[in-house]
Amino acid sequence: MKARKKRKPDFRRIRPSQTYSIAELADAIGRNPATVRSWLRQGMPTIDGLKPRVIDGAIAKAWLRRRWANRKTPTGPDEAHCLRCRKSRRFAEGSQSLKQTTTKVLTIAGRCAVCGCRMNKFASAKSVAIIDIENERKRDRSAA
Repeated sequence: MKARKKRKPDFRRIRPSQTYSIAELADAIGRNPATVRSWLRQGMPTIDGLKPRVIDGAIAKAWLRRRWANRKTPTGPDEAHCLRCRKSRRFAEGSQSLKQTTTKVLTIAGRCAVCGCRMNKFASAKSVAIIDIENERKRDRSAA
């Protein structure tokens, strides 16, 4: 059975001390050469003045890491990524629900406080306990 292709390329397969042609880089990370050409159009640096295009391994590796790091959205313990707003948002008041996925993992579901879109987040039992403690502190402050 053929192994499923991963969405994110394995950057460890790019050697920093080596230069690559488009076909060689595509073969090294298991992608189509057209994908590497599209990365070049999007700004991946090449070694200037050489034909066919030559890509430095260290620069390509750093560029791809930066590109994949920009896709991540950091979220707080009481936040999730809203797909409609495309930002990290808090859950709306009273919309959170917890569902036990495994013994250690919980799914937190709720609505976005800004647009009302449904949001989901996976969390550990420890982080859920932290959220509960923070919510109790907020309630105590508002009651006082």
